[in-house]
Amino acid sequence: MVSKIVREAENQYKQALAWRGKENPDYGVIINRDTCIARLGCRNCIEFCPGDLIYYENGRPDVKFLDECWYCGICAQVCGPRAIAYIFPDEILKAGEKKASPK
Repeated sequence: MVSKIVREAENQYKQALAWRGKENPDYGVIINRDTCIARLGCRNCIEFCPGDLIYYENGRPDVKFLDECWYCGICAQVCGPRAIAYIFPDEILKAGEKKASPK
């Protein structure tokens, strides 16, 4: 049986892939502009980001300094409409892999 956390992570990944557009790189924090409620006054992602990397500009939140993101997931957790998802860089995804030893 797949846990609820794994299913949620898989759903967020699928959403991130669907939301990725020309303005988004191949990795990073993806904010769905259609479901984000910042226009209604929400600033949760901005307030809770421990790296202070999300700013409100031009009527929407935007991630500045993407290369400094810790990928901690706090912004996604505090987002009420679940408008934030991640696509992790290869360096993070492959960090746990064992390197082959030379023979």
